Amino acid sequence: MRGAVPTQVVIAGAGIAGLETMLALEALAGSKVSVTIVAPEGTFVLRAATVGTPFGHGEAPSHDIAPIVAAHGAHLVRGSIAAVDRDERSAITTDGERLLYDALVIAVGASTEPAFAAAATFTGADGTRVITDLIADMEAGRVESVAFVVPPGVTWSLPLYELALMTAAHLELQGVEGAVHVVTPEPQPLGLLGEEVTAHVVDALAAAGIALIAGAEVRDVDHAGRIIGRAGTIAQVERVIALPRLRGPAIPGLPRDDDGFIPIDVHGHVPGRRGVYAIGDAAAGLLKHGGLGAQQAEGVAHEIAQRAGALVTVSTPRPVVRAQLMEGAASTFLRAPLSARTGAAGSVVSAEALWWPPLKVAAPRLARELGGSAS
Repeated sequence: MRGAVPTQVVIAGAGIAGLETMLALEALAGSKVSVTIVAPEGTFVLRAATVGTPFGHGEAPSHDIAPIVAAHGAHLVRGSIAAVDRDERSAITTDGERLLYDALVIAVGASTEPAFAAAATFTGADGTRVITDLIADMEAGRVESVAFVVPPGVTWSLPLYELALMTAAHLELQGVEGAVHVVTPEPQPLGLLGEEVTAHVVDALAAAGIALIAGAEVRDVDHAGRIIGRAGTIAQVERVIALPRLRGPAIPGLPRDDDGFIPIDVHGHVPGRRGVYAIGDAAAGLLKHGGLGAQQAEGVAHEIAQRAGALVTVSTPRPVVRAQLMEGAASTFLRAPLSARTGAAGSVVSAEALWWPPLKVAAPRLARELGGSAS
């Protein structure tokens, strides 16, 4: 009888997308699925919240993964996926263990690399030091100008605007004079999220006295602080801080694009791999954003649950970006329905939370599990 043997689900990764998938599967399918989580780290850190740490917003929330997984009836394997065997339908770990699957969800995220050798790189939890060093140097008068740079190919630039706005707010609060620039290849800041969001960011930068240089594709940064574009020098400052470039996991046995990301269709299916899905930053896609990964997780969980015999429906995904923009003492909440072809229409900018619980990343099941920590 269908459903007598649980559907074997292997989830690679215990970040936002992976944990959201696990929680959704328990809620939707219960005992109809048996879930194994493969994770190299023992701790979940809300990396999106690290942007506020250098400015006194506290450490990013972190939680032990093992008790979360155990509390929801899943099995935890410490390690990473080294390869996928399509014929055997198994995921092979770095320790050589073969995990047979009916459904495999790749949610391992992406790796980072510096975009420019002469710029400091903000990567989140392990990159906050570059901001604390900058603040100390500006307060001491050793640095009087800084540029925050979005490298070409980076699709989610919001953290860089947060860094610039919070730096400017901190300098003003401390009575320190300094020039703050933002350099981005985007024609308009966060233009994919619609006119309302762009207008808010432009106004916030102007009110903070931040010089915005948009539509500028940076080719390189030299050790003299020159920011170099196609036509020459874009600006020159004493310190440059850039977001990293991302690289996909490039897992043997799975297709990949030139940067290692896994191609998927609108439902997260990996082409030519029955029962295999990729979600979150590991998947090829328009934006690398945790909230979108959580939405992909929900859709994939519905499909797996339905195939396991649960009475759930599967609908066409309609992605919506929900983001919190930290600007200093205040935050602004942004919401924008997203279309890969047209960008956002009907976006919303609000001083009040637009989702609940108001976790820095809108992942509703995970936020409830973690107690709704906002930052």
